[in-house]
Amino acid sequence: RYQADRVQEGIHAKHPSKLPLFITYHQGGIRIQTGFPGTSLDQSDPNRFQVLNSINRKANVARFSWSLKGNLMGSAWMPGLYDRSRFAAFIEAWEHDAQLLRNEYEQLQPYLNESSTPLETEDP
Repeated sequence: RYQADRVQEGIHAKHPSKLPLFITYHQGGIRIQTGFPGTSLDQSDPNRFQVLNSINRKANVARFSWSLKGNLMGSAWMPGLYDRSRFAAFIEAWEHDAQLLRNEYEQLQPYLNESSTPLETEDP
């Protein structure tokens, strides 16, 4: 079960075994985001981008990217307002996509700064 804290911008949700989430209403729907501190972005390292491209091709609802600061960002959007059963299916699809990140951890590890905590807000 998630522990949720309402903040002015939305909801921060934490779970002991799942990715932390930042949930907001966005453009007529619900957006969930997560992020992890990364190493400086090196545009000349194609593997960094190939890893995420491979994950994104397999993902159901999430899209993962590197921010301009080099952080690993993930987001997904569900149209419409909250409905318990639709949101449950959306979160289930998100969890599938989060597992894709776990499966590729060894390839992502060189680009992550593991000495920091997960990001809880947007990082453009």
